[in-house]
Amino acid sequence: MNPQKSPGSAQSRHWRNRVTCLALHILLVVVHLALFVVISRHYEHAATFPITHATTTWIPLAVGAAQQAFATVYTAALVLVTQRLALRAALRTRQTLTAVHDKSAAWLGLGAALDALWQQTKLRAAPGGVALVTLYLLCVFALHISVPSLFHVVPANVTTLRSVQTTLVTANFTPNMVSAYDALLSYNQIAKVGLLDNIVYDILPQTPGALGNASVNASIYEVQCMALPNIVNGNIESSGSTPTSFFRMDETDATISLQLPYYQAVYSGYLSNITKSQASTEACDQTSCWSPIILASTAAIVDSSGAQPPTSSGNPWTSWQAGVLQPIIDSEDHQSPLTVLMTSVQMVACVVDIRDMQINVSATSLQPINPPPAPTEASWETFSWPQNLAVGDPRLLAAQNAPAFSPASGHENAIQLSYAYIFDLNSSQITGPAILSPGAAIVSSADQLALQVEHSPAEEAVVLPRAFDRQGPSFVSADLNIASRNRTNITLAELNRSVAKALATVHWYGQSLAYSNASVLADGLLSSPFELDTPRIIRTSQTPITEYGQTTIMVAEARYCLNLSLAPLIVGIVASIILLLLAILLIRSPSSSNQSSLGRADIDSAGILQITWLLGNEPHISSVAHPELEALRTAGMFDLDSSEHEKVYNPVDGSYGSLPYLASD
Repeated sequence: MNPQKSPGSAQSRHWRNRVTCLALHILLVVVHLALFVVISRHYEHAATFPITHATTTWIPLAVGAAQQAFATVYTAALVLVTQRLALRAALRTRQTLTAVHDKSAAWLGLGAALDALWQQTKLRAAPGGVALVTLYLLCVFALHISVPSLFHVVPANVTTLRSVQTTLVTANFTPNMVSAYDALLSYNQIAKVGLLDNIVYDILPQTPGALGNASVNASIYEVQCMALPNIVNGNIESSGSTPTSFFRMDETDATISLQLPYYQAVYSGYLSNITKSQASTEACDQTSCWSPIILASTAAIVDSSGAQPPTSSGNPWTSWQAGVLQPIIDSEDHQSPLTVLMTSVQMVACVVDIRDMQINVSATSLQPINPPPAPTEASWETFSWPQNLAVGDPRLLAAQNAPAFSPASGHENAIQLSYAYIFDLNSSQITGPAILSPGAAIVSSADQLALQVEHSPAEEAVVLPRAFDRQGPSFVSADLNIASRNRTNITLAELNRSVAKALATVHWYGQSLAYSNASVLADGLLSSPFELDTPRIIRTSQTPITEYGQTTIMVAEARYCLNLSLAPLIVGIVASIILLLLAILLIRSPSSSNQSSLGRADIDSAGILQITWLLGNEPHISSVAHPELEALRTAGMFDLDSSEHEKVYNPVDGSYGSLPYLASD
């Protein structure tokens, strides 16, 4: 077999090697540029690992070993292809044997390159070529340091998206849950996760390391209280232990029953005999068809301009004759004190709307972020019945029924027993006109409508604060500070907001605590949250099955992550660019004027075999008596040229016919 290859095959292989060399250098630059893109946004932080004993031991070791292996293999490939192409280019260039020696010696390693560079100070054989090789190897050395230093494994708080379950606030809400109004605490006593003013929203779980916010479902209660025209005062009847006044609304369209107030507050009425339905001629009440919430206030209700309802909207005040509760003596000779009944109230009709939407909730505080602002202004409008009285949303039916269900709840008997020795009344016990002590009279005018009584039964009787109460203090009254601040008027916007808060609060109670005739007990007795900081809530029904939704939150947790360092990356990109430029200079073909006749020889290294082939019995070298380096370098200062003798290959024995004669200038 002929070991020689055709010139065309050798030339093709040479160009492939040149392309490979340049491609490797360009790829190295591109990789470093790509790492600059990575570090600009720290995309490497996406590679995370849990912190365990195994990862603490092996992950840093694996990352360091992988980088070291890459640096070693890649730079070895760079040096291999560049060295061979550079020596081939050097041997094709007309130069001295010493220059070839120095360049070849420089490629042996960084130490050899520095030594060859030092030798140029003694005899300048190839200072430029040796300097290029030395600089090339210095850049390779820099890559050996920078590449293994690029990535480190560091502990960090890594944020990840996590899907979590939310507790649905509307999951089990039914009209029966409005009995929660009976045990409604003051707003500042309520744990408000899932509740903010007039907003109820899905509850996020408490997640360690949670960050940012999440989008959840929310229901916003909106209330608009309007003036009631055509209210006609009816009769007063005894209803249980409390006298009740009846009114006709819009002539015969509905009947309002309102228990006579004894306490400065906002009270609720009850609508019955509603005949405004166009779908049916049969009368209904607010438990079965749409109806407004009827409220009676002992304080004047004014709009944003300070005005009461205009006369055209109906008489803003409904009055009756003042009366005094007669003392009652029980079996133990206990006598109730005199109490003055309120003599006039302002009645309004409140329409409820529930708006469902998405809101952002903080994943840490679990509270809404930037909730819709509460309206601060409201103007009077006149109430009118809608065309359709059908109710499709059970939450609306529950809201409008809440005032009616409250007195008929599980507290009814206990409350009546508590009031029995004070309010065992019937119509014959309401006297008038009353003879009152000075300062105790109630004047039916907006500016003087304040409670003046000789004694308040709320100080003696057991009273539960309710959302809307026909017998005692209520959530709305407490929220508006009617009694505590002795307010003579409240604004329409305040009333709308407070009623909406009460409805949303009961919605939250009904879902969260599964009320159905719940009880508030303290030592076995009914007690008021005004007297107890934390009443105990006792459920009398089974807790409903909780339903869940889904949302995503950002969670920070301690993990190992990859971190890309900037300093070694800068060193690496500088070294890579210099290597590319040096490779172009080292492997370039010599010009035609400077090309040696050795260019026809396919030699790409300067080993013993190649040097033997080049020199043969060269007299300049063989004449050196002592083969010291300096002597040999001096003797080798002649040009290599193989033009005088062409080697002829003998195909019979595989030998060359003669060795070339190396001539010198």
